Amino acid sequence: GAASNVRVTVLSRDGTILGFAPATIPANGRLMRPLSQWVPQAGSLAGGYVTVDSNQPIAAYALLAPTSGADY
Repeated sequence: GAASNVRVTVLSRDGTILGFAPATIPANGRLMRPLSQWVPQAGSLAGGYVTVDSNQPIAAYALLAPTSGADY
C-alpha cells in the first residue's frame, strides 16, 4: 500500500468552511485525535459536519462525545 494524503474539513451547519487540516496517513496506518486538534475552530461548534478527502481509499469513523447533557 501507499501513504494517503488527506484533508479534514470542518463546516458549519450552513456549509461555511470553518477550517481544514492536511495530514499524511502511513500505509496501513491510522490517525486519531479530537476534532478540535485537527481544526481548532471546531472546539466550540454546536453543529455542522466534517468531510475527509484522500488521494487513496481510506476508511474513517467518528466517535461523538457530548460537551453537555443537552447535546443529544
